[in-house]
Amino acid sequence: MIEMDGITKLPGFTKKPGLKPIEYLVQAYLRLITSGKRLREERKFLEKAIAIINQILGHPCCDDPEAVVNLITPYENQITTSLKNVLLGGAIVRRSFRHSLFRMLNLLNKYLYDCCTEVLTVNFTSAVPTDVTVNFSDLVTGDLLFSTTTIGGTTQSITLPAKYFGPGALIKVCINVINAPTFPNTDSISSTSTGVLVSSSTVGETCSNIFTSLQSSYTVTQA
Repeated sequence: MIEMDGITKLPGFTKKPGLKPIEYLVQAYLRLITSGKRLREERKFLEKAIAIINQILGHPCCDDPEAVVNLITPYENQITTSLKNVLLGGAIVRRSFRHSLFRMLNLLNKYLYDCCTEVLTVNFTSAVPTDVTVNFSDLVTGDLLFSTTTIGGTTQSITLPAKYFGPGALIKVCINVINAPTFPNTDSISSTSTGVLVSSSTVGETCSNIFTSLQSSYTVTQA
């Protein structure tokens, strides 16, 4: 058993501001099972812990490519029961806890798979000049995920963690106009599922007020 009060006494463990108690428990557990070479026998518990977090995030990922892991398995240990008590009680679905969920998911996936990626594609219409930049940022962490400048008629793509495509993600999309388009035209970025996210006809950056998960494809147009 890992005692919560004794977690910070583990070798190499440093307490960081902003981490939730459950995160310390996950870190300590992973440190213990890897130092003792118990990862293989603990795998079934790690898979179930990932499934529990994914139930909250709705995270589509290669961590369970054949959909064989679910919450009805008989495998339980301190990590799985602690996660269920904290996450599945219905109280923690607020935005402030999502950063913690992503951090724990990253840790668990790193120990098991270190994959889970999807491709984001940005298409540019031939009418768009080479002076418009689009930025995708994670509202939970504040991280800039991808920035690209338009090249008319081309497609640009990047591989990103699949967690940003799940319904638990909150993504801000911004368009930065370098040279204002000829009136009455506007530069805009849109996706099939959400339509136009943000448009602008003036120089400078304008950000969307619609925050959803990443879509697989976006289109930048001028019209």
